[in-house]
Amino acid sequence: MFNITSDVHVDLYYQTNNSQKQNYDYIMGNIDKLSMGIQEEISTNVDEYINQMIRNTKKLTDTLILVGDIANNNSYSKVFLKKASSIWKNVWYIDGNHEYYFQDKDTGDNRLYKLMEDLKDYPNIKYVANTVQEIQCKEKLLKIGFLPIMYNMNNPEVLNMFNNRMNDKYFITPDYMYESYEKGKEFYENEIYDKCDICVSHVPLLRLEGTSEEETTYYTKLKIDSKIIYFFGHTHRNEEVDDFIITEDGRKESVKGYSIGVGYPTIYGRGIGIPHTQTFTWSEEKDTLLELR
Repeated sequence: MFNITSDVHVDLYYQTNNSQKQNYDYIMGNIDKLSMGIQEEISTNVDEYINQMIRNTKKLTDTLILVGDIANNNSYSKVFLKKASSIWKNVWYIDGNHEYYFQDKDTGDNRLYKLMEDLKDYPNIKYVANTVQEIQCKEKLLKIGFLPIMYNMNNPEVLNMFNNRMNDKYFITPDYMYESYEKGKEFYENEIYDKCDICVSHVPLLRLEGTSEEETTYYTKLKIDSKIIYFFGHTHRNEEVDDFIITEDGRKESVKGYSIGVGYPTIYGRGIGIPHTQTFTWSEEKDTLLELR
């Protein structure tokens, strides 16, 4: 069994008025350099958020999977991950686009690398993008492949959307996106496709109902394996996803996926705005993954 959620956006649920003078330390997670008042406020807010998550979780398990977009700054992200690690035996996280927000694009400072470095002494907190992890679900050993943020910026349509329709262009150095996509694509093709039971990515790899078949910053096209169950966030839509592929011999095969996540507070209008995780287990009777509802 495991708990999973995405697009936590914990900082957006609270109005933490950090001083401009301390803004760099706030963004990069240098918490000991912040005022005691701000440190206490962050800690209290994260406690409240996680308590809501727990109340809105069907059943707590040993493993929490976070599918990107924890916060727009490392101060909240770091406190959140540390506190979660005292509740869950394993806390696994990958990066979303918001893990790159507000870092200094000119100096090359990288929030994600800084977050990983700051948490290296917490063995049960793991950045798992471009890795395969295993979870024992009853008699089933699940192999879960994880991917980093993946925008295919080599596609002119995706690049155009990034530059003209996304807030990302103001906060993210495009070089990070090119590199992340290439590494993720190679890992997926070599280590996940035809080898794993589950694939977890921030950007959807399956097309959501009502969207076009064109690749965008909300849909990355890779070769889909009908034997894999796909989990993803980013869109702030909570729904089961039923897609299909056409095999080389012309057969139509169904593909299962889950669009998950909390999303922004309801005042922003995108997402359910209720901190929660979803709980999944393996059904031996049906030989498939099931959500506890």
